[in-house]
Amino acid sequence: MKKIILMAVAVLGALAINSCRKETETIIERVEVQKGNQILSGIGAPTETLGNVGDYYLDLSNSNLYGAKTAQGWGNPISLKGIQGDKGEKGDTGATGQKG
Repeated sequence: MKKIILMAVAVLGALAINSCRKETETIIERVEVQKGNQILSGIGAPTETLGNVGDYYLDLSNSNLYGAKTAQGWGNPISLKGIQGDKGEKGDTGATGQKG
């Protein structure tokens, strides 16, 4: 019985050592990935050379959004700012602050 247990331990140990070997095969594969679209930003209208087809551009000076860019260019922007609204009502007087 003791001999069978020792034999089983020896076989299991040999299998464990054999299965823990480092793989020596190196696989190198080149995968080409298409770049996704971007949201670009800057001051003023975008130049025709800026960005790729499908990109968007945000003009930070006046909140105009251009895009998506096509093969013909950026096209006309839309304003994210909107028009000036009516003046609101006067608010309540605030609490007096501490003297410094």
